[in-house]
Amino acid sequence: MEYKISVFKTFEESNLTAQYLEGQNRSLCEFGVTGVVCSKKNWAAHPDITLFCILDGENNVLGGLKTIELHPSSTESQFLNLSTSSEAYRSKLKREEILDMSGLWVSKKLRGQGMSATLINTVVSRARTSGCSEIVTLVSPHMFALCLDLGFTVASELGVNGTIEYPSKDIVSYFMRYTITTDAKSKANTTEVLLETRS
Repeated sequence: MEYKISVFKTFEESNLTAQYLEGQNRSLCEFGVTGVVCSKKNWAAHPDITLFCILDGENNVLGGLKTIELHPSSTESQFLNLSTSSEAYRSKLKREEILDMSGLWVSKKLRGQGMSATLINTVVSRARTSGCSEIVTLVSPHMFALCLDLGFTVASELGVNGTIEYPSKDIVSYFMRYTITTDAKSKANTTEVLLETRS
């Protein structure tokens, strides 16, 4: 079956944004996580937030993630809000373009088919064309190995050796970063990526 990744600002596609948020909340519950503050925030009209969504042929959202274009005064970023050393990053934001990546989920029917990696790689590819120098993210334990494989590293200077108890005290998440090198520029800058998966 064929799917596509559609990339858009949240305020441009209210229906798809609502589907994304509903799916994210459902996915969190499936993993036993409830009451996450960031999943309840009304950020749909924020101009700095972009969604990367997996769509089927009927425009149903079957997974996705969001990115935030960070600024020194950004308040939407859980990465910055939870970091005990966030002032160092806020200082960097005066000189560099940094993206916060979060909220990744994939529906049960597509899990195990590499969709999470495809979503993350799409973000990385687009970031390379935009002048972004770094992608930062808070990574849950079940996504940690994948992010390492995709080139992310632990930001050990943040939290407790790069870790934090989040979104609950029984879950240890990781502050991670992806550094975009100037010699790895990509010319791909499409808003839709067609995917073929096993039915």
